[in-house]
Amino acid sequence: MYNYTIPDDAPGMMFRLNMPEDIDHAILRQSCSSGGALDTYANPGSIPVPEFPSFIYNYTCRIYSDRSYSGECILRNTYPNPYYIFVPSPSNDSWMLPDFSKSFSLEVEYRTKASVTATASIRQTKQAATQQVSIRTFTEVEPNDTKQTANEWGMIEPFSGQLTRGDEDYIGVTFSEPGIYTFGITEVSPETKVFLGLVSRHGGFVEEATSQNVGEGVSLTFDASAGEHFYFKVRATLYNIGEDGTYYTLELLDVVPDPFEPNDRIADATDWDIS
Repeated sequence: MYNYTIPDDAPGMMFRLNMPEDIDHAILRQSCSSGGALDTYANPGSIPVPEFPSFIYNYTCRIYSDRSYSGECILRNTYPNPYYIFVPSPSNDSWMLPDFSKSFSLEVEYRTKASVTATASIRQTKQAATQQVSIRTFTEVEPNDTKQTANEWGMIEPFSGQLTRGDEDYIGVTFSEPGIYTFGITEVSPETKVFLGLVSRHGGFVEEATSQNVGEGVSLTFDASAGEHFYFKVRATLYNIGEDGTYYTLELLDVVPDPFEPNDRIADATDWDIS
């Protein structure tokens, strides 16, 4: 940064900026150190506003700064032609600048071609990574349209899948502890209605539910004994037409331990000593 003061008897100050060949562009900044306002003009290869104090539009950059704002502009490399920078004295421009400043500073920040190329490469890499992150992935493995081809699920992490028209997903679960379990489809594509059913090992539905509104999940609560095996059956009753397709996420939502399971039948009833 360079500080200057325009002499009282001068119409302004002229500078020449030689741009190195390996520079992509430079950022020229101007600020008024005395708190007033000031203009700066720049042009490649020739003097800007050559008929000053008449201002004919023959400059490529004009910077205006005042007590609260430091102006800047980008100078594209015109090597081997230099840039000429003219800072007119505000005393000769009083109709434009109500509050004058003759003290100012100029700063030039160079951006090399190599740094611009590297920055562009980093941005492209980040954009590609963002696009990859935005691509939806699923834990299901097709085919899983029958009990025989069901995906076994450990219930620790959520299970996610995608449904095409006519598709059904079977997910197998085995319970190690007796209890009351609640499972739910917690995420579903916005235009989808989904069906969730609990199927016994022998093939009958134990519990089932269908979402009433599009984009709405469902849940099932049931009891299970240690070692018991079930299947979840998931299908869409209304499909999503968006580019992500029809998708869902199935999660274990709650467990209430019940050490007395199974006790669903009279023969399996738990004795209760009320004496």
